Amino acid sequence: MKDKEKTLGIFARLGKQGQLINLVNNESDKGMVLSITAFIESTIQEIVYAFVVKNSASKDLEPNGHTSIVKRVRLACSLGLISELEMNVITKICNVRNEFAHKWDANFDDEEIKAKMQKLASVWLQFDHESNKAFRKKADKELFKLIGSMLLQDL
Repeated sequence: MKDKEKTLGIFARLGKQGQLINLVNNESDKGMVLSITAFIESTIQEIVYAFVVKNSASKDLEPNGHTSIVKRVRLACSLGLISELEMNVITKICNVRNEFAHKWDANFDDEEIKAKMQKLASVWLQFDHESNKAFRKKADKELFKLIGSMLLQDL
């Protein structure tokens, strides 16, 4: 029964990712960044909560708990549930997200956001130099969407 539940969970996640893709394709820069980051946060919450013992000590780790995304990501990494690369990428994504969340007029032309996108790209695109050339030619908005989508596939 557990295998069937896992399979159904995977299909549900894929369905949600399809909904996310449809949503972000019609969003502003801010809407796209906030939506992708919220989806990543929700995914990390589910991953962490699936592996903790449900008791009073894990109350803040519940999906609606008060633990920040960064703390959940560090916990997930320390438990071996995600890689250090994934942890670093999510942290950089959150840095970009914070710019959009706290500036009413934020967009990918903003110099601070461009700098944070450079840092995000340098963390994510450290593997194969040939395929990374194509990534680096993409506009920051498309790059953020692509990195977020690829990360969610890994999770």
